[in-house]
Amino acid sequence: MDAGFWLSFLRTFLNALLLGFGGFILAFLAARFSTRLISRWIGQFWGRFFGSLIGLGVAVWTVKIVLDSTGAEGMAVVIITAVTGALALGSSLMAADLVAGLSLFMAKPYDVGQMVSLAGHDGRVVSVSLFITVLESLLGERVYIRNSDIANNTIVNYSAQPGHMIAVTLSIPVQHDLNTIIRVVETTAKNFSSKLGDEYSGSTALVENATGGVYTIEVHAYVLEQLDYSADKTRLMLQVVNALQTAGITLS
Repeated sequence: MDAGFWLSFLRTFLNALLLGFGGFILAFLAARFSTRLISRWIGQFWGRFFGSLIGLGVAVWTVKIVLDSTGAEGMAVVIITAVTGALALGSSLMAADLVAGLSLFMAKPYDVGQMVSLAGHDGRVVSVSLFITVLESLLGERVYIRNSDIANNTIVNYSAQPGHMIAVTLSIPVQHDLNTIIRVVETTAKNFSSKLGDEYSGSTALVENATGGVYTIEVHAYVLEQLDYSADKTRLMLQVVNALQTAGITLS
């Protein structure tokens, strides 16, 4: 083969490379821009969905332009072989994630910003795409979960309802009047949950047992959903203990 052939081949290859790189950048920018634009109209969840589809469409259009413009049979074989090999290695996983992602987009069991449990991971939803969902854990870590793993496991949406029940346990000597104990504890627990409205006014005090000379009482109250309830449990315990002490009741 003469130098002219190799020069033509190199020119075709570089043209295909530049077109492919430019198309990749265009697909990325189109997906980002359309996601932001559509999110303003119909929300971030669907914005990401349609943004991903637009980016994918630009990528497919780029491949077509590369194949049409090169006119080199050998180049087409190289591109087709590369794409086929990639699909052979990852098609089953990608297809499963894509189908699961479409199913999640349609069912919409959770949204960005909500507290959830997905595939055994608890956290706040940071982002949702066709292939993965990203959570922020209690420790601030980013957890990337494949949509197929989510679809194959139980989904718990803690934010579906505004209230989350917490519980603390008290031990009180039996010489104190149980009626007074229950009245003070229930009043304190209901006041603690009052900011959530009447729907969550059912805060209760349950007497677990009365053995060993003490009442064991479990106090239930409701708080807004969040990643960590330790501070709320501490506040509930302090308020109940202070109310009992004001009523002349001491803990064991």
